[in-house]
Amino acid sequence: MIINYEIRDENVYKIVDTGNTIETYFLGGAITTETIRINAETVADVTYQFDTEAGAYIEQSRVERVEPLPPAPRSPDERMAQLEDESAMLALELVDTQIRLEQAEKEQAALLLELVSRGVI
Repeated sequence: MIINYEIRDENVYKIVDTGNTIETYFLGGAITTETIRINAETVADVTYQFDTEAGAYIEQSRVERVEPLPPAPRSPDERMAQLEDESAMLALELVDTQIRLEQAEKEQAALLLELVSRGVI
């Protein structure tokens, strides 16, 4: 069995010659970047390039940057309390919107009545 690697159109292919058949497998891009967390505040973007002679990806560069961990997920009780607060706020907004709608409807009805009484329509 003979194994070779080939880069075509910026993609890596593994070519396996078993003696009876030749099989080609797609491995990925010739250059790839992976983000690795270093600690709670820092990550590193590591760029690898495929080496056809070694048959492996070789690290080419590593750039560290600040990216804090997202806040820890809340407990179910905390999340429930937050959702209840949001629900209450939405209910208040709904009532306020309904009151404004009713007021606008009353004003439009009054305006129509005024136009009819003056013979405009």
